[in-house]
Amino acid sequence: MKSNRIRTIALLLTLLIIPTQTVPSAGRSALGNPAAVYCADVMGYKYKVVDGPAGGQMGVCLLPNGQECDQWDFYAGACGQEYDYCAQRGYRTETRSDGQDPFAPRYAVCVSPGGRILGSITQLSDLNASVTRCGSEECPDAGINQDVKQSDNPNDGVASPSAPSSFDWRNHQGHNWLTGVRNQSDCGSCWAFAAVGVTEAHHNIIEDDPGLDLNLAEQDLVSCSGAGNCEYGGSSSSAMRYIRDTGIVDENCMPYTASDSSCNKCSGWQNRLTYVDELYGFTPSRSTIRQSVVDYGPIYVYMGIGSDYGGYFSGGIYRCTDDSGINHAVVVVGYSDAGNYWIVRNSWGSSWDGDGYFKVGYGECAIDSTYAGYTYINPPTQASHVRPDGWSGPYTSDTTPRFRWNAGSDSGSGMSGYYVAVDDWTPEGGYGNDWWVGNVTAYTVPDAQSEGEHIFAVTSKDQFGNVNPTNTNQQGDAPYYTFYVDTHAPSS
Repeated sequence: MKSNRIRTIALLLTLLIIPTQTVPSAGRSALGNPAAVYCADVMGYKYKVVDGPAGGQMGVCLLPNGQECDQWDFYAGACGQEYDYCAQRGYRTETRSDGQDPFAPRYAVCVSPGGRILGSITQLSDLNASVTRCGSEECPDAGINQDVKQSDNPNDGVASPSAPSSFDWRNHQGHNWLTGVRNQSDCGSCWAFAAVGVTEAHHNIIEDDPGLDLNLAEQDLVSCSGAGNCEYGGSSSSAMRYIRDTGIVDENCMPYTASDSSCNKCSGWQNRLTYVDELYGFTPSRSTIRQSVVDYGPIYVYMGIGSDYGGYFSGGIYRCTDDSGINHAVVVVGYSDAGNYWIVRNSWGSSWDGDGYFKVGYGECAIDSTYAGYTYINPPTQASHVRPDGWSGPYTSDTTPRFRWNAGSDSGSGMSGYYVAVDDWTPEGGYGNDWWVGNVTAYTVPDAQSEGEHIFAVTSKDQFGNVNPTNTNQQGDAPYYTFYVDTHAPSS
């Protein structure tokens, strides 16, 4: 039964998340992988993480007879029954798939010699207390009240009617834009895995490369970021701030140990950093989560899961009887209005619930009412001060004149290119020529220009296709440069 103290803490965490000029970095999540905790902590067996399909990770429980069981098969009593919790106490094990377990659709129950069901392994072993690393005690504060600066939000927290009725980044434009589902093991680092899941997907999307699939180091966040640890959990928003400000190394530079180890990165780690540009955190609603997922990619959220919140599966959708608090960080990657659920990426291995993802009902388990956040690209740097190169305007006798412009000292993180147009710019019609990709700051008009007046215009865009709509130049507010070609020599 949930203690009054946990209810009070959960309520306080929820009440702290109030939108102001700055956005608090939200509550602390401290949940471990229940199957790993059951194998290693409850049963005392060896446990290891192995590579799974499509870049994912799986967990394996090593039994005393040398048998290796997939972590969730062992949890469900479908593998290694003679060594499970029930067998160790002289009971028979049966596998259930009725959705009544708080951690998995399939689970094991213990049956007495007389055929009486004694309870699930979750209930009998008090697994819920072991999974929640700091138990019923309040987790110490490790900077969760530090504010995340609220940058200008391109979405402004207002839902647009443009969001479709369903969306899934695992199958968008025929591609899966997400990396493989990882396994946090028995460390309470779900917050770090949520931050990395958002960051890796973000880079796939902004690079327009679903196969880029960076493999970033969750251990960097656990050991170096100050955003949290294994024992007491942490904050995904603080972890994202660390990625933005300091950068995160790749997995090979700092392999995951599922422990509160010291910050020991590989040699040359400074050259192996990945960053995000801007962060936005908000107290969500159903509509703002939908629009944010569509516009900016997968987002991290917090939810309640397990016995403390009466978690169960119904019709393949996870629900809670108590929506008062949070203890787990996950990533929303899509949704279905017809099914009334979120599509959620977990960090309990790629074999959990079939593929590492699950459906959480709209309005369930505080998932869409507590806190959410995403990363996005800064608006493109303004291309300014369009001017002729090598001649003093506005007249030239060169039919292929060259132009320069300023893009500032920083071309802008996430810059995709500049849009150049000659003679087909109109205020209503936009630009008609192709993009120059890269940090182009000069352009030669390719086609011979006829005598008379011409227009040269330039603007910039980022990887999301956001275009800077204004260009200032020496002609004032006009977003173009007017020049004249005169190839006839003057009369004597």
